[in-house]
Amino acid sequence: ESGHSTIVFRRSEDGGLQWSKLAQLVNIDEESRHRLGLCGKPLSMSNVVPIELEEHFPGRILVLYMRNQYKTWLIRSDNGGRSWGADREIPSATPNATAGKSPECDRTSAWFGAGPGPLTYFKEVGKWLMGKCWYEDNNPYAQPSVAERLSGQDWQWVGIGPGGGIELSAGEYKGRLLVPGYHSYIRSLDPKREAYNPTVHFWRNVVGSHTLVSDDGGETWTLSETKLGQSNGARETNLFQLSDGDVYANSASLALGTPQFRSQARLNASRGGVQFDNFTFTEIPQPLGG
Repeated sequence: ESGHSTIVFRRSEDGGLQWSKLAQLVNIDEESRHRLGLCGKPLSMSNVVPIELEEHFPGRILVLYMRNQYKTWLIRSDNGGRSWGADREIPSATPNATAGKSPECDRTSAWFGAGPGPLTYFKEVGKWLMGKCWYEDNNPYAQPSVAERLSGQDWQWVGIGPGGGIELSAGEYKGRLLVPGYHSYIRSLDPKREAYNPTVHFWRNVVGSHTLVSDDGGETWTLSETKLGQSNGARETNLFQLSDGDVYANSASLALGTPQFRSQARLNASRGGVQFDNFTFTEIPQPLGG
């Protein structure tokens, strides 16, 4: 997500039997990469989210992606991917950026009260090794000192996807586009003080969720903070529409050896992806990294 990457694609005209050569979707030269980066690092491009439109704009493909894990950009094709227009920023996707602010590059897990100092870290490692204590006694989302820093528009790190967005195919909001996202209130790790502490990566996953919504084929977007997973967090959400028109959300919560919960929410079709009614958490086996 923060390294040097290039967004590429292939096309197939025969249902996937044969594919074109690899082509570059977003072409940015090395000099521009260094100029367009943030926090002393060159530009990074990640979290690619494609949407193929069928209802009102057949042949249109939208590809959203993140720049520097802070701003959301979009590139569009109106002929099934044969040619592409210039990419552009979605200005409403990150509240801080909309207000003209840059991220606080040195905001680390200490902002949540996790440190500094090795004694504090040793205590955190002890809690982490106890496994379920993060949720039974020390769920960070239930701690007032953490919860008060998990609201508002002070986003420092932003991601979308990692799956595709969806176009609603039924109901009052037929044709509406939904792209799931998530955001953190810290930006980075402190390599001098935090690299040896495995729990700091846990704090990177203390996040909130949001959804990008478009009703005009991707021309304009609004931001809807759905409160999805507000008790345990929600990240890397996948959305799909059920046969009755409702939208279902499937999200991960925390990671790094803590009990991994899968949050699931159901949205009444009349609300069109703006607000989820109820969500449940199901504990599932998960590898160390989530």
